[in-house]
Amino acid sequence: NIQSPPPVPESCVFLNVGRLDFDESLNFRAFEPVVPVAPKFVTDPSDEDDLVQRSMEGDPSILVTKEIPVPGSAIRRFPPSVNLIVEAGTGYNNIDLEAVKTPTSD
Repeated sequence: NIQSPPPVPESCVFLNVGRLDFDESLNFRAFEPVVPVAPKFVTDPSDEDDLVQRSMEGDPSILVTKEIPVPGSAIRRFPPSVNLIVEAGTGYNNIDLEAVKTPTSD
């Protein structure tokens, strides 16, 4: 079986870049040939509603987070454009894996 290639990502949102780029030395422009980087939020989300609101900025297909909980209750509220949640580092236990296995309805 020949499978079609995965869709090209629309955009990527960094949910709390301050933890990832703590010394402000990362070059986020390096992502641009692969995927446009939508807003980069520096601080951690203040609560689950803030996390969900950030997930909607720029209609992202990729969300990148670092060391913050991403509960199923938030994942179920993410927009349907989100296809991938990345934990930038170790600790994928921060992401509710059961919730990401369950398709959401549009």
